[in-house]
Amino acid sequence: MAKSVLAPAGLSVFALFVSIGGMFLALFIMMVPVAYEKYDKFTRVARAIKEVRVEFTLIGTGTTLDLLIAYVFYV
Repeated sequence: MAKSVLAPAGLSVFALFVSIGGMFLALFIMMVPVAYEKYDKFTRVARAIKEVRVEFTLIGTGTTLDLLIAYVFYV
């Protein structure tokens, strides 16, 4: 079979995945407290996000993915 000329490169797909994942992570961190305050939904998740160790884990995950993508494209 012939290869498609328009096939995306693996690093481009990885970059897109990390970028979209980072957007969803930020959206999750921002919208859960809003939904809790305004609509009284996601009470357990909102309470968990207020914990410092959970915040540290979420922010650390996002930062690690950002640094990984920066390293991959630098090398």
